[in-house]
Amino acid sequence: MNIKSVSVLALILTTTGCGSGGSDSDSGSDSGSGSGSDTVNASVCFNETLVTVGTEYTLKTKKDNDEVITHNYKVLDEKPFKGQPAIRIQDTLTEESMTETSYNYVFVDSNEKSISFLGNTTDTILGSIETSLTPGHLTKFNLNSGSAYEQTTTMRVESPSLDVDYINDSKITFKGFETITVPAGTYKTCKFEFNSSITMPDGSTDKINTISWIAVEHGFGVQSVEGKSTTRLVEVTINGTKV
Repeated sequence: MNIKSVSVLALILTTTGCGSGGSDSDSGSDSGSGSGSDTVNASVCFNETLVTVGTEYTLKTKKDNDEVITHNYKVLDEKPFKGQPAIRIQDTLTEESMTETSYNYVFVDSNEKSISFLGNTTDTILGSIETSLTPGHLTKFNLNSGSAYEQTTTMRVESPSLDVDYINDSKITFKGFETITVPAGTYKTCKFEFNSSITMPDGSTDKINTISWIAVEHGFGVQSVEGKSTTRLVEVTINGTKV
């Protein structure tokens, strides 16, 4: 698993990429802080349908000049993960001729409009790999523009050959609303910034700045930027309907 993808995977349930950089926005208007209603905060980007059992959706993304990557998601059932209540989501990734299936586990708080990414399991040719986060990596959508929160999570990766721990200290800020255009279309989005410091097993640290744009009402990732590389949404369908 790409360690740099942890924060964004928790936020948008797809590896659309992460990192530092700017925006390719056509136009942007950050909302000011307000009373906390859906008209002024990121709650409008929380879409419970994407974590409701029975939902199926497909995201196609493209990073710079790379080939298109397809994620087919199926929200399977409620199944505990490491003793915690969770929703299990199957993710089938297709990239060129390669196909890989993994299972993501999330905890959803509908009242607070938040999602905690608890971990995932993947079967590879080398054996099963399990990733777990303690506590789960929390994504809050009930934030006014400029609001931020901090958290520390321990990510444990267990594989047939090696078990290792990573520590992620992160600060997440809701920057406001922007309207951006990508190959899939034009969307009003919530713009989030992640600042993370990841401590590696050898004690070294990797500092990462991430910018992600999440579609209002729909809840999927539209764009993310890492350094000079940008990953954009090419196509999306939810329960068979193109969005």
